[in-house]
Amino acid sequence: RLGLTKEEWFKENKAYYQRYFDVLEKHNVNMLCENSTKANMGEMYFINSARDMLDFIKYVDHPLVHACWDTGHANCEGSQYDEIVALGKELYAIHFNDNRGMQDEHLIPFFGTVNWDEIMHALIDVGFCGPLTMECTSSLRGYNYWLGSRRRFDGAQRLNEPQLFMQRKLEELLYETGKYILTEYGLNEE
Repeated sequence: RLGLTKEEWFKENKAYYQRYFDVLEKHNVNMLCENSTKANMGEMYFINSARDMLDFIKYVDHPLVHACWDTGHANCEGSQYDEIVALGKELYAIHFNDNRGMQDEHLIPFFGTVNWDEIMHALIDVGFCGPLTMECTSSLRGYNYWLGSRRRFDGAQRLNEPQLFMQRKLEELLYETGKYILTEYGLNEE
């Protein structure tokens, strides 16, 4: 919500997390907070940095609450190496995606400006061994898309939407790109 202080945001979100503690404990699953970016949320969201994430995790104070780092959100905020290293043992998952540093775009790695060497060095330096989730669903965009619609045209509309063959090729490229990143650092587990 607009107008909340950081302390108010922490309090409201802790109460939200607490509603799930019984389920987390019963099934022994983790609940992760994720970094965001002012490019998406303006001043509405307060955990845009590792420090804020760690403060929130400490505030929630539950052994099954940890961190998920989103590379695209972080790219809008700046350098990522020190941020990832600061999360250390609290880092349980990564959302891999790219953008051009101005807005959250969820692009395939190398379609934007994320420095993937920086990310990989940080992950290796903290001993990260959790999941790398490729969150790259926006490389193809439909006609009406939340990051911006296509320009209107009154003539025939044959090319409004990307087609399934395009998505399939993009998914092949995404797989090969992820494999390449991991292989270059000796981390691919085929």
